[in-house]
Amino acid sequence: MGLCALCGMLQPRPALAYSSFGDYTRTIQEAGGGGRLFTGTPADGYGCDVCHRGAEGAKLEVLGLPVDGYLPGQTYELTLQWPVTTPHVALMAELADAAGRPAGITALAPYASWQMGERCEGSGFPAADVCRVGGAGSGCCRDLEGNRDACNFPGDRSVLWVPDCGSRFARLVWTAPSAVAGDIWFSTQMVTSDLQNDAVGDGVSSLRMRIRPAGTAPERSSAVSGCRAARGTRSGPLSLGLVLLSLVVFSLRSRR
Repeated sequence: MGLCALCGMLQPRPALAYSSFGDYTRTIQEAGGGGRLFTGTPADGYGCDVCHRGAEGAKLEVLGLPVDGYLPGQTYELTLQWPVTTPHVALMAELADAAGRPAGITALAPYASWQMGERCEGSGFPAADVCRVGGAGSGCCRDLEGNRDACNFPGDRSVLWVPDCGSRFARLVWTAPSAVAGDIWFSTQMVTSDLQNDAVGDGVSSLRMRIRPAGTAPERSSAVSGCRAARGTRSGPLSLGLVLLSLVVFSLRSRR
């Protein structure tokens, strides 16, 4: 199963599942994604639910996000995990600015630390990869660099890609920009397959979360479509004012 499917062509036809990263970079005329990765960032404009539908998305948890704000040049390890009862999933995750431009450096966790749950079921082959679109050329670390621990693409659009092979979780290592770059968005899309080789009956889990520079108010809400991220909460003046107003109204009604 590929992460997203090509749809919306001029005439109705079965959706074409993408089983390799190269499918996303081929032109639409070649039945590819035309460079869209369907991560939900402004660079794409679409998520996987543009095609996949018919079932509820599985629970997706994202741990390690700097919900209190990122520090320039700081490195963060993020973990994306899904239920063990949902083995057939594929996902992409990306960090970008509000315009969809690459933000920081995305890389894999060191191979020496990989656990069985991060590997393909049966083969034990590492599941996750970091891939790029554009720049010096599109491709993934497993094809472009023998030592994937040292593989990253500074300045190019980079995504974490996890194909459907029975893994249970994935990790990425994100290094924040060397200087404050404003708000950064973490976006991920996960497809749960029903193994019918079409886009009907699949579930989609989506998450888009704003990560602000350290010292600014943290993001309050981020979870949509079956996803959950560890995040901070903070009461602002507006919420405090609503609480006080409610107390006043309650007091007046009690006196009647």
